[in-house]
Amino acid sequence: MHRLEGLLELAKLPRSTFYYRQKAASRPDRHAALKEAIKAIFDSHKGRYGYRRVTAQLRRLGRCVNHKTVQSLMAGMGLKSLSGRRSIVPTGARSGGLLPISCSASSAPTAPTANG
Repeated sequence: MHRLEGLLELAKLPRSTFYYRQKAASRPDRHAALKEAIKAIFDSHKGRYGYRRVTAQLRRLGRCVNHKTVQSLMAGMGLKSLSGRRSIVPTGARSGGLLPISCSASSAPTAPTANG
């Protein structure tokens, strides 16, 4: 048995599929320029742009591109936009200490009132 035939049998892969994939891998990437443009836009906006905003930006730059193509390429490149906003941390919490209390002793609560 030929060496390639044994490997294909082991991988349960038809010979035609093997040669098709080998030929496809040697072809140049037809979306290479588009991938570079997507990466540049994504990086210039610090990862906050998803595929919709990247598509809109590409169209503003004069590139006619489908949003599904941009979505697929971004997923393939592992580009995922940041979701939500960053939470704001109080300055006293960064040092691990408590925040200073700005009320004086005169405004401390007194005995309960009859109303409540």
